[in-house]
Amino acid sequence: RRDYPFFDVDARRSAPMEFTGEGDVDGTGAYIYTQELSDIDKSEEDPSTVVSVDPGALPESAPEHLRDSDDPVRLHTFYSATRTVFVEPDSGRILKSEENVHEYLGENPGEEAVTAKDYSLETSPESSRQAVAAAHEVADGTRLAENIVPWVAGIAGGAALLIGVGVQFLRKRRI
Repeated sequence: RRDYPFFDVDARRSAPMEFTGEGDVDGTGAYIYTQELSDIDKSEEDPSTVVSVDPGALPESAPEHLRDSDDPVRLHTFYSATRTVFVEPDSGRILKSEENVHEYLGENPGEEAVTAKDYSLETSPESSRQAVAAAHEVADGTRLAENIVPWVAGIAGGAALLIGVGVQFLRKRRI
């Protein structure tokens, strides 16, 4: 129930994945974590993301001062993403994830000239079901390790103690 660093491959940096609450996936309890990245200038990490564009190739939605330029315009690539992951608390397994990404070219953050990427992804229901089943397997193994193994070890230890006491007792009787 705390924040964790999460590396974003597109942004080429780590940012906090914040704990935002609890929920469930297919009836299995989950912690919900969300990461929001906004208008990251990708050229800070990769200068090749600054591109030179002919003003005539810009769409009508681009700012007028860019479309009216006589020279090619240099545009930075800006990246925004919101991702949410549902994590099973005992196993740490991700049960479900959702991601919304928007990447655009512009002179400054928030001044979009051209949309480069705009998509949403979500874990398929089948993948979520498989992740839930795998998390239950881990939880079952954890319960076994936490409950059964100590009992077996305790019984074996008790038996060893009784054998040790018995051997000592028989040794003293022979003397």
